Amino acid sequence: MTLPQRLRCSPGLLCRVLLLLAFCPVATTAVVAAAAQPAGEHLYRLGPAPDWVQPRAAEYDAPVPADDIDNGSFYVLFDRQLRVLQGGDEAYTHVAVKIATPAGVDGNSQIDLALDPGWQRLALHFVRIVRDGKPINQLGRARISEFAQESEREDQIYNGNWTVNLLLSDLRVGDVVEYAYTTYSRPALFADHYWDHVATTWTDPVHYQRLRVLYPAARPLRYRRYGETQPPHAATIGAERELAWEWHDVPAVRAESDTPAWHEPWSAIEFTDLPDWGAVVQLAVPLYELPSPPGSTTSPLTPHVMAAIEAVRDSARTPAERLLQTLRFVQDDIRYTGIEIGEGSHRPRPPETVLETRFGDCKDKTLLMVTMLRALGIEAVPVLVHSEQGAALDARLPTPYAFNHVIVRARLAGRDYWLDGTNSNQKGSLATLAQPSYGWGLPVQVGSQALVEMPRQANNASGWSVAVTLDLRGGADAPAKLAISSSYRGDSADAMRRDLDAMSRSEREAKYLNYYAALYPGIRRLRNYDVSDDTVTNTLRISEGYLVDNIFVRSREGRALTLSADEMEPYTHLPETRFRKTPLALAYPMQLTQEFNVLLPDDWSADTSNMRIDNPAFRYSSSARLEQHTLRLRYDYVALHDHVDVAAMPQFFRDMTQMKNDLGYRLSVGETGAAMRRLPRPVVALLGFLAGIGVALLLRRRRSAAIRT
Repeated sequence: MTLPQRLRCSPGLLCRVLLLLAFCPVATTAVVAAAAQPAGEHLYRLGPAPDWVQPRAAEYDAPVPADDIDNGSFYVLFDRQLRVLQGGDEAYTHVAVKIATPAGVDGNSQIDLALDPGWQRLALHFVRIVRDGKPINQLGRARISEFAQESEREDQIYNGNWTVNLLLSDLRVGDVVEYAYTTYSRPALFADHYWDHVATTWTDPVHYQRLRVLYPAARPLRYRRYGETQPPHAATIGAERELAWEWHDVPAVRAESDTPAWHEPWSAIEFTDLPDWGAVVQLAVPLYELPSPPGSTTSPLTPHVMAAIEAVRDSARTPAERLLQTLRFVQDDIRYTGIEIGEGSHRPRPPETVLETRFGDCKDKTLLMVTMLRALGIEAVPVLVHSEQGAALDARLPTPYAFNHVIVRARLAGRDYWLDGTNSNQKGSLATLAQPSYGWGLPVQVGSQALVEMPRQANNASGWSVAVTLDLRGGADAPAKLAISSSYRGDSADAMRRDLDAMSRSEREAKYLNYYAALYPGIRRLRNYDVSDDTVTNTLRISEGYLVDNIFVRSREGRALTLSADEMEPYTHLPETRFRKTPLALAYPMQLTQEFNVLLPDDWSADTSNMRIDNPAFRYSSSARLEQHTLRLRYDYVALHDHVDVAAMPQFFRDMTQMKNDLGYRLSVGETGAAMRRLPRPVVALLGFLAGIGVALLLRRRRSAAIRT
């Protein structure tokens, strides 16, 4: 099984980068990965292309599509040829990229080829610069380095991936960078099965592109085209079948901003030799079977594992309590760390090992949780999911590589609970526990034949409410008291707990104060913030107190105070691309409420109009009331879906703009008296801009971690 790093979506950057997708995100470290490279040996060899490859010459003089180039380069050739074998595969890649501008020189002066030495070998056939039609060999001039990748070590995830880096010499505008190589793969797991997902459009234009796949005629290979209409040329060559595609003058396809993670804008072709999802289950079930401990002929549970189970049994009396205690033990007492080397990319470590080391990734935590729950009499199975593209899994071909995460489905009293062992600091009873919704998942249990759809989260499953009380009873010239009470629930409460743990109180208070200073320049802290946490209802509250000097500032109306529904502001963000061809992602689930209670010194006139917007993607309302010398403003927003379809975009933009223009209210004091009214659109837009700056500078006192898309 070979995989291109297609998320980068440029054939030059692609360089046939080979990644074994794990059930959890992957990374590496020099210390761990170094063991995979024998001392004194290179990760690559020099040699000719395999004899099954059909060479293709690059057209160096192909016309440059100047209007379709972003990065100063143009791919005159991108040729991929794949051969499926018993126990592995071979992948040949030939790239020729023409340098059109100095930016193209910078972007193509290095070539990165990635592989895992534990199950892959790399052969370099040639690396050259073609100048004025004459090749200049780079294998003797380029600086070639080998190093372990470190890109995600900060996430506590390690694998065996290495990079072979070629730093080219004397590259100039007008040159063509051309290279070819083959990767030989013999995976430790699923060696007798093949899957690949090959992009066929890119962020850069390609003059000529070919994809050729050879596989044993006796071994069925299915394919599916995504956004791709061209059928392959099919032929039989001896005992092998051949599928071949050719494309000429492929234009660039550039992703639009704010697109849902599950939406793939690039055309692609997917291959698999598995007939259905039941076959994937048959491959996965043995990975989640407990090995019997040495000397045991009955139970696979070691004394260490049994001790953890008995600790839960002794301290929790009901099945519901035992389920929650097991979940929180795995979430909070087993730190998240993954070793994704070799079979560790898909096979979980035994629960005994996880308990001894007190760390594990999603696979390890899932197997430990399932083991403990089953021993406690609770039905539980692992479920393979994709944390970003799960909503589109039902359109994919069956393969164990379709997943990047694994969770637990527990069944209690006839109800299913979806539990994520990596979601630390999660609180709530079974009734209020925030459960993940990854779209589609595959239960790993004997007899499972198909993907199952996970319940969609309610639109109020995550969100918060903020009540702002502003005491102006001392008059416009006196310091104003500002009290803020924020209440988080569900996913937002869990995210805020993690956020509170990750930052010191003094640093957080400084950020809070700096954020509010953008809205109220004369602010000073009256008291430290307080936190109360109801872990049963999964509700967390934060209260703050401030004094604001000179809260009314000079304006054309005399002196004015501007109130902004700043909690709503991030959700009124409109994408850079308005004329879209792809869906627009929304933060979901999300429900927000922001209230202002302004205590006034005497009678003021007020605009008490209301607004309501009912869009298919969101619902918004605002109201203003004046009662007993108190102005009460309320703003409510709830997301109804996780995205907006293209056809619904014009109305969405109109309604969202209307909401954005409604988020401000002004109190003014002049020679003729005091008044309160909604802000004109330009002022609200300016407030939105300032609020956006606050988010970008990390001065926003709320949590980006709580915004889930």
